[in-house]
Amino acid sequence: MKSFRNFVFLILIILILSPLFSQVKKSEQGQKSEILKEDPNLTESLQGILKKHKLDTPLKTKEGKSESVSLVVVDLFDPDNPVYGAINPHLKLKPAGMERIFIATAAMDRIVKGAYDLDTIIIVNEPNIVDFPALSYDLRPIIKVGDYESIILLIDFLLTRDDLTCANELIEIVSREKIAEFNETNGFNDTVVSKKYKVDPAIDFPKLTNLKDNSTSAYDVAKLFYMMYMTQILDDEKAELTRRYFRRSIFKGYMMDGLGEGSIFFHFSVSENGYTHEAGIVVQNKLSYIISLFTPLSEEKAKEIFPDLTYDIHCLIIDRAIEKVKKEK
Repeated sequence: MKSFRNFVFLILIILILSPLFSQVKKSEQGQKSEILKEDPNLTESLQGILKKHKLDTPLKTKEGKSESVSLVVVDLFDPDNPVYGAINPHLKLKPAGMERIFIATAAMDRIVKGAYDLDTIIIVNEPNIVDFPALSYDLRPIIKVGDYESIILLIDFLLTRDDLTCANELIEIVSREKIAEFNETNGFNDTVVSKKYKVDPAIDFPKLTNLKDNSTSAYDVAKLFYMMYMTQILDDEKAELTRRYFRRSIFKGYMMDGLGEGSIFFHFSVSENGYTHEAGIVVQNKLSYIISLFTPLSEEKAKEIFPDLTYDIHCLIIDRAIEKVKKEK
């Protein structure tokens, strides 16, 4: 009888404490979702820059839809207390493409957690679907079904040449559930990785129907770069390795042309079907900031606009740093 009472008492304790543990977990996730604080002055300045470049109003896509530009800039003058400015930060433009960096980072996170090693070898099952012109000057091998490849090579190829075959293979290795868990744990609330790329869903995952479209936002991408910059995700070694892959992208993008001399840009860029998105960490001597830009612009139009737009943002960050140094003196 006594053991029964103890059992009942234990159940009551669990029922009482369970909501508290749940609240703690939600609180931790809430804190992660609030690590960036908006600076209204920075937002106002960015609005002026978008207006200057005629990007402050919705633009017509090639399908005839009206889509707005989404921009997030994180000022890292005080990296422990980052502030950001943003216009339409949580807008999820289609096609996204930028969510692929979350696949690679979630895979790296699984390595940190010991699920597998950097050099773990797998047999590739995904058919090759790389079809972009960059392969004409990328001398590295094309991944094919039946190849024996390391997981780190798949991450490398995904981040440095946006290899969709590697993206699909990593979705299979890491699993949709673990990628979703990684995003939820770190507060990437706008990001969904549900579908493989250029694969019929009925073949890819026949038991599931009505899968959500893959998506992310300029805010989530900026936040991921910040958390990686501060090693709030991954460990020192894996965060540094991942940053190197961003640095080595064979796609130069168009922001780099607008950055100051001597700037280093750890970035990822995607241009698909009349949309061009680019984001990354800019480091110039002691000056650092993050820029994340999603646009309904063709690659040709982005090539024309991005350099001057980025130059204006770069000058803005420099001016803000100068003002802060003056105030500190």
